[in-house]
Amino acid sequence: MKYTSIVVSLFCLTQIAVAGERGLSDNPTAKNSALLVSSAHGLPGLDYDVDNVELMTTHPSSGFSVRKLEHGKGTVANIAAELTRTVDSSDASASHLFFFTGHGSRGAILAEDRSMKLDEIKKALLKGREKWGPMARFTFMIDACYSGSLIDPLSTAKPFAVLDSPMIVAQELADAVVDSFSPQRGEPSLFKSLFALVSARSDETCLAGSDGSAFTVSMKNAWDKAVANHYTIEQFIKDTQKGTKGSHPTSRLVPAELAQEPLINN
Repeated sequence: MKYTSIVVSLFCLTQIAVAGERGLSDNPTAKNSALLVSSAHGLPGLDYDVDNVELMTTHPSSGFSVRKLEHGKGTVANIAAELTRTVDSSDASASHLFFFTGHGSRGAILAEDRSMKLDEIKKALLKGREKWGPMARFTFMIDACYSGSLIDPLSTAKPFAVLDSPMIVAQELADAVVDSFSPQRGEPSLFKSLFALVSARSDETCLAGSDGSAFTVSMKNAWDKAVANHYTIEQFIKDTQKGTKGSHPTSRLVPAELAQEPLINN
């Protein structure tokens, strides 16, 4: 059975910020918080993925406090409740992060009990920000495989199979995330900044090796180089791409100039 590895990490800028404040968090000294979730459904080694991302988020240049849902705790209700708690902060400079590793599909993740749509994630986030307004930055990462049970059945039949190519899947997921979390008519804005990086691969499972699944390992390796060499966001993306052989990552950066900003806050 084919799986697609998808990682999403998001930031989208809706207002201009100074260059030194851009990265995984807008301000590493603010009340930043992160929720890291794994939902295995038979996939081994997801603990490594969570551990790798935790190292990135707790780095001094990121400054996130971390909550985790692992080992069967990642139900839809628990994810929603913890997301609301995670982003409930009156600190106007706070950034928040959500990481999920497990199975996913176009526009949804597979929690322990059922599929959870992006709209449900957005609802939980809006509830947490109801009293406080937009967060400074929202970072959203997904490292997920999806199997035939989560794919549109038509996509497995020619000529529809082309719709399941890694490049198409990556672009569709990036677009779905940006569209889902952008304010609809009458809705308040969730964030002041958001950045999307999606990698899809149809011929690789999400099975972890000794140190995590392929994409998360590549992203962590790129992160380590970024810390040592003061990478821009564009350099971080390109280095992550180099480490994911056969993948076709796509990114959404708004504004486009964000690519030249530093990933690491020094």
